[in-house]
Amino acid sequence: MPVTSIYTSSWNHINGLRLADPTFGTPGRIYLLLGADTWSNYPTTPAIIAGNANQPRALQTRLGWIVLGQTTTNTQDTTAHAYTANKCDEQRLDVLLQKFWEEEEASSEIRHPAEDECERIFMSSVTRRPDGRYSVQIPFRRDAPALGNSRRAALRQFLQSERKLASNQELRGKYVEFMQEYEALGHMQVVGDSDIDESQCYFIPHHAVLTKLRVVSNASAK
Repeated sequence: MPVTSIYTSSWNHINGLRLADPTFGTPGRIYLLLGADTWSNYPTTPAIIAGNANQPRALQTRLGWIVLGQTTTNTQDTTAHAYTANKCDEQRLDVLLQKFWEEEEASSEIRHPAEDECERIFMSSVTRRPDGRYSVQIPFRRDAPALGNSRRAALRQFLQSERKLASNQELRGKYVEFMQEYEALGHMQVVGDSDIDESQCYFIPHHAVLTKLRVVSNASAK
């Protein structure tokens, strides 16, 4: 098949040749890349057609004529292309892929007993409330250590905050307003001393963060 490409008009010396790639010169159409290690298998009787200094040469192979060399005379707008083809061992690839999935997949043989316990609690307690929200029991540890007495530390933080707020009535008013809103929204409620078993309760200390007032609960306190 004769050369029919965007370069034909400037490559008169190779017009009419039967190219190994009849679509040579068509952007984005590459069907086969050959490495240098296979090059010796394809040339036949050396036949080369050369053009001008800035034009490519045609080399005859058993697959047909191929074009090598410079494809433009505009040295200010020359684009270089590099193509690399790597041989892949398909068997090795299968082994690597299988190993990847084995490492990523959660195996039931290495599950921690606590995971099974959490799943059991979830499956046995999850329900959907009338408002559409889901409810589930908190997965408390059966062997969890005693909470200890957290009231003393929380009360100490509370009294310290009270002394600080006493000297700043504006800040105190905002703090009180925040706590009242918190209660009105149902995030907390008043509990009498008779309703508290201190050995089974965790008292969370809280304090103010200034700039724009925020009340922060320190749930990581011992």
